[in-house]
Amino acid sequence: MDICEENRALENQVWEFIEYVDDVEEESITDYLVWQWRKLNDRFNYLSVAKHTKQKENPTSGADFELELWIHTYR
Repeated sequence: MDICEENRALENQVWEFIEYVDDVEEESITDYLVWQWRKLNDRFNYLSVAKHTKQKENPTSGADFELELWIHTYR
């Protein structure tokens, strides 16, 4: 399975989680995604996440977090 397929599978897991836990907050989903992305592939050598509070998120971009991801490939 390639990274795109693995990420689609992760997306399906998140949707299923939301279906069964209808009161889950965005922050919990963000934490779960970051954890799973770190496990997803060893090429994710550097993953930095700056989470936004709801107060910061609203007046700026509306984003829940900023993600910086470095993927190194060796040939």
